[in-house]
Amino acid sequence: MDLSVHFEKLGFNKNKQKTYLSLLSLGQATAKQIAEHSGIERTTVYKIAEELLKEGLAEKIPGKINSYAITNPNKLVEIQNENKKTAELMLPELLGLLSSTTIKPKLKFYEGDEGVKKVFEDPFDMSRGSVVKSFSSAENIMSRFGSVYARHYTEERIHKKIKRLSLRPITDQPKSKNDWEVYTSEEMVLREIRFLPPQIKNNTLIQIYNNKIGVIGTKEENYAFILESKELCLLMDQVFDWIWEMAKR
Repeated sequence: MDLSVHFEKLGFNKNKQKTYLSLLSLGQATAKQIAEHSGIERTTVYKIAEELLKEGLAEKIPGKINSYAITNPNKLVEIQNENKKTAELMLPELLGLLSSTTIKPKLKFYEGDEGVKKVFEDPFDMSRGSVVKSFSSAENIMSRFGSVYARHYTEERIHKKIKRLSLRPITDQPKSKNDWEVYTSEEMVLREIRFLPPQIKNNTLIQIYNNKIGVIGTKEENYAFILESKELCLLMDQVFDWIWEMAKR
């Protein structure tokens, strides 16, 4: 088997291949011994050895003169599996960023709690003084992350001078006096709240801002996405304003 072809697919250049295979053959060796065995300059061996250490493919054996040893070659498979998982996590966002020469909406899906937070906090990238309009269920966020996260979010939003207009279900009320920062409608927290009619139930959080619509489903359905569409955002913005004017303060 020609190992060099496979090593190249793993991102190993010729010197890295020689260093890895020499060290694997020697079992344990100093940079000088690796250089003599592989025919590579010692300074280059040091650089490659440090690279192998960072990747977890080798370990340093302390002594009067430091030596190196290859970790179990199974580590190569583990690293590739980790890289594959990382690429799979990145794929939805990369596909969402995929564009063509024509103008089209961009859709990004997110998973897990960190994905939900990313969608929830995306308006933070807007300019100071901007406004987020939302069909909000505070319970959606509170049940996921608790009041501490909700307060930190509010503090960061205030720091960035981003105002929030929230249309909430009539049942979305504070459970205690300590929850006022999350539920209050006051200028000091840059938030104004109005309530939807009792017959309208809403546990989904929808944010309308900057030509984007961010949607966070309930914990049970566990989804979140951001749709960037100027036309749809304009329509949602108008629908929000229409309901806002009729909503109960």
